[in-house]
Parts: sequence; C-alpha cells; structure tokens
Amino acid sequence: MNGTLLSSEGALLFVIFGVVALGLWLQRFKVFKTLGPALTVIVTGILLSNLKVVPTSSATYDAVSTYCVPLSVSICLLSLDLRQMRKLSKEPVIALISAVCSVCLVALVFGVIFAGKIDEGWKVSGMFVGTYTGGSSNLTAIAVGLDAAKTTIASANAADYVVGIPTLILMFAAPAVYKGSKKLKKLWPYDMTQEELLGEGDHEELMASKEWSILEIACLLAIGFGTVWVSTLISN
Repeated sequence: MNGTLLSSEGALLFVIFGVVALGLWLQRFKVFKTLGPALTVIVTGILLSNLKVVPTSSATYDAVSTYCVPLSVSICLLSLDLRQMRKLSKEPVIALISAVCSVCLVALVFGVIFAGKIDEGWKVSGMFVGTYTGGSSNLTAIAVGLDAAKTTIASANAADYVVGIPTLILMFAAPAVYKGSKKLKKLWPYDMTQEELLGEGDHEELMASKEWSILEIACLLAIGFGTVWVSTLISN
C-alpha cells in the first residue's frame, strides 16, 4: 500500500462508498446513463488505483467484498416479482432463455479450450456467464461465490472492459443506425411502439426521489443479512 495517496481503513471506506454515490449521481447524464452505475463505479475504481490514489489490494476491500457483495445480491433479489414473470408472453421468455443458453454455450466451448491455459480458467468462464447475462456486478458476485483470486477478478474485469465497452457502444448505437437505414428496415421490417417497449407496471427513474422510513431501512438490512446468514449455513 506504499506510494498511494489514501491507504487507511477510514479513507478507503470513504472512497468506496463515495465512488458508489458518485456513480449513482452521474446517472442523470446521458453518457454515464449509457454505461450504467455498475460499470461507472468499476471504471472509476480502476482509474483511482492506477493513478495511485488508492491501493490495488487491501484488507478493507476484502472485508467489504465479504459482507457487502452477498448483502447487495440478496437485497437486489427482493425486487424479483415472480407473479409478474408468470404474466409474460412466451416471446420474452424464449428470448431470455435463448440469450442465457447462448452465453452458457459460448462460455462452455471456450472454457474447455482455454481453461487449462489460464489460472482459474473455469472460474473465469462462470464469471463471464454472469456478466453477459446480468452485468458487471454479476461478474463480481460470481467471483466472490467461487472464491476467485484477486488477480483473476482483475484480469477478467480488464478483459470484459476491452471487449464489453466497444460492444456496449455498438449495441446502443445500433437502434439509431437501424432507424436511419432503409436497407436494414427492409431486411428486418419489425418495430415496437414506445408503449410496447415500456410494457406494463410502474417505471420509476433510477434517480427519482423515494421515501424511506428508518423502520423500512432496518427491515431491509435485517432481511438481507438474514438471507446471507441462512444461505451461508446451507452452503457449508
């Protein structure tokens, strides 16, 4: 940790939660909204570590990842509404299953090819299944679940950025290119209205104001930590 501007436990905790808050706040701007909060936070962390503002490894990071990653995953899953999923028509379900299966198949094929050539190759395959079915935060969650080494996580994230960011830009540019191209519209003459894209239900903005009581926050944390505790007992 020598040679970095900030290295104490308190300073690193400030940076970690400050970067998360900054990543969420930046979502009001189009560029960062395109990247998403998870990728914004991860890229910011990489910049800070490479600029020697914070160390690349620390016991504080280990403590945060040990407790905060499982907690955040359990809290995120609380928003899953299985009843709404049952109302989905077969087309979205087929599309979702096809996407997951294609990612798993590609990860399996290339995992068999490269797993023996890189350290913890089979773990990297699992991590990439996570990131390409649910985003960069899933990569970290799976890495923690598989007890991957720090160097493996860093390498996987770096590879993900090299391939993922250009792909992400291409995917976001594709709709605009499609709308302006008569040839592409002839090739794929299908379109959806804004109402169809939004679907049913509430559509709150990420940065919209929300009212939370102290009791609700306490219950949310209690349920989250309780879920992590029970899951850990079952897994052991």
